[in-house]
Amino acid sequence: MSSPKKVQPGFAYQEAKPTFLVSDLQVATEFYCDVLGFEKKWSWGIPEIRVGVGPANDPSSQHIEINLINDPKSGPSGTSFVYFHVSGIEALYERCLHHAADIYLELGERDWGMKDFRVSDPFGNRMGFGEIL
Repeated sequence: MSSPKKVQPGFAYQEAKPTFLVSDLQVATEFYCDVLGFEKKWSWGIPEIRVGVGPANDPSSQHIEINLINDPKSGPSGTSFVYFHVSGIEALYERCLHHAADIYLELGERDWGMKDFRVSDPFGNRMGFGEIL
C-alpha cells in the first residue's frame, strides 16, 4: 500500500471546544467550577440550555473551553471524552480527591511518557488529565 500524498491544506486549527451533553446544567456547572477549578464564561438560552466553562484566571489557557449542553435533541448525556495536557498534575489530582470526584484511573506514570489520571463528571462524561514526564 502506498503512502497518501501529503497535501498542504491552506488552513490551521486554532482551538477546540468540546461539547458535553448533561441532564442538569446547574449540577454540571458546579462540578466543573468547584472540582476542576473552571469558571462559567457564558450561558445561552432562557431557560439556559448551554453553558461555557473554562480555566479560571489563567490567560495561558484562554483557548480551553467546554460547552455544556442540556438539550434532549442533541442525544444522551454522558457520552463524551476529552484529554487535557496540564502542568501541576499532582495539585489537580489532590483537588479532585478533596472533592470526591469519580476518579476511574488513578494518578500514575504511563508507558507513553505521561503522568495522568482520569475522572468522570456526574453525567458520565470522561476527562483525562496528563503532564509530560
